[in-house]
Amino acid sequence: MSRSLDPPDSYLSKGHKRLSALIRNLGFLVADEYEVGYYRLDCYLSEFHLCIEWDGHWGHKARAKKDKNRDDILLEKYGIPVLRLSSYVGISVKIADFIDKYSNTLKERKTLYEQAMEGASG
Repeated sequence: MSRSLDPPDSYLSKGHKRLSALIRNLGFLVADEYEVGYYRLDCYLSEFHLCIEWDGHWGHKARAKKDKNRDDILLEKYGIPVLRLSSYVGISVKIADFIDKYSNTLKERKTLYEQAMEGASG
């Protein structure tokens, strides 16, 4: 099951709100706290089938291995690459490069996602 939770602003961290607003200001549609399987994605860009996660300045260093496993599952099972950010420095370029990197595999990744979702509901 996938769905956008449309969380209230109070639910999102300050960094997440800022990231989401920045992505919108770049002209992209963003679903905050988008649910995919057992996971919630900070910022899901459905047009590109990509996820951007805000780890904050302090990051998730203690959770790095868990985050990497989660990111691997999102890519391998659902076809959703994840960009993790912990700083706003150069963020527009990082997002543009991330989109460019995966734009040529969009069709294949969406097919993988659809197959995973069919398997989850069947």
